[in-house]
Amino acid sequence: HQGTVDSAGVGTNKGLLVLGRVIRALAQGEATQRAPFRDSSLTRLLQSSLSGSAVTQMMVCVGPSAREAAETGRVLGYASAARSVRIAPRETEVRDLVDDDPMLHDTPDP
Repeated sequence: HQGTVDSAGVGTNKGLLVLGRVIRALAQGEATQRAPFRDSSLTRLLQSSLSGSAVTQMMVCVGPSAREAAETGRVLGYASAARSVRIAPRETEVRDLVDDDPMLHDTPDP
């Protein structure tokens, strides 16, 4: 490791951290405008699914090992928060244009 930082790992961890914040905000019933979707590329990509316009599923992995008990507890807490998000999926028309794509004119994460 020698003090170097893996930028891909940092980006992944940031995306997952922000995803947790978005799920918590949505689970607490805050308006989707207050959820921090713009704080990472991952949440911007998932915004239409997470904001209630699509049916969304989450799968988590847990381990039976006593060594993994703390991590399993965190994962189950995360999944429980995600489960409490209430969505109202609606049928939409598929368009050929990508003008409404939130990533079209966006800048990369710092």
